[in-house]
Amino acid sequence: MTINEKQLKKVIVETQSGQVLGKVTDFQLDPATGVIAQYEVKSGLLSQILLINKEQIISFDENKMIVEDAVVKTESETQEVLGINKIEGVEPAITSEME
Repeated sequence: MTINEKQLKKVIVETQSGQVLGKVTDFQLDPATGVIAQYEVKSGLLSQILLINKEQIISFDENKMIVEDAVVKTESETQEVLGINKIEGVEPAITSEME
């Protein structure tokens, strides 16, 4: 099976557990091999672009791509990984003065 770029950009992407992530909007090629290395997915749920590596794909046909559940992390997991803590009601502190 082969699909063209126009068909690819209509493919719906969802996780193993059935969470719809969005549609493929673009892709990135590996210049050494000419093979698609990553798929860009416009996420309606998160209003952002997700990058899906080809290793994360479980199944793929002309209508749907199924990816590992681990592709999408919750907001709190993402904040934990990035070291972001939500502290409400706290003003920024000045830690040094300019001379």
